[in-house]
Amino acid sequence: MHWLWDNRQWVFSGAGVTALVALFYFFRHYFLPPSNPATTSVAVSAGGDVVVATGSKIQQTVNTPTVVNSSPTINLSLPAPPAEARARAKYEEWRELIKELHESLGQIGYAFYPILAISPDGSNDYEAGIRRGFHVIRNRILIAEPLKKARILEEFEEMVQYAVSAHNPRDPNQHGCPTMNGFDMKASAFEDELMEIARKDVAG
Repeated sequence: MHWLWDNRQWVFSGAGVTALVALFYFFRHYFLPPSNPATTSVAVSAGGDVVVATGSKIQQTVNTPTVVNSSPTINLSLPAPPAEARARAKYEEWRELIKELHESLGQIGYAFYPILAISPDGSNDYEAGIRRGFHVIRNRILIAEPLKKARILEEFEEMVQYAVSAHNPRDPNQHGCPTMNGFDMKASAFEDELMEIARKDVAG
């Protein structure tokens, strides 16, 4: 205090006031926290997940992609376009039919073997193969029309008759009889025709 009183003329002069003001701003800038800090603006660009900034007095702008429907299950409940769904269903019906008939014809081929015991899985039961083939042809929905137009059921019946007649008694004067090779040739031609019909139907 004595120093201030002894030097009062210098302190209250223009040079002294200027020095004191400069000293005040120096301490305030470097040693004291700002009385009203500026709000920090943080821009965050998020892809799939939203990123959240943490801290005090942070103003955050988040740019996220436009989401048509944010529910994770809503799209699963929406049906596919009718035309696309129908084409896919027809394709699956053709695949099932061709696979089932191929295995059915394989079973029917056992009709040319001598009488034997039926295996536990029924794979050599030609009668079961016949029933299986008739069932898979008649149990069609979307491809029933092209099957009917191509007379697939009638052709299958002819092959069945050819196979089961191998066990029928024959007249001694009758020449030729159903053979396994003959059945295999018929079955191969039948499957080729079926594949061609399926290709045209699916493509159309």
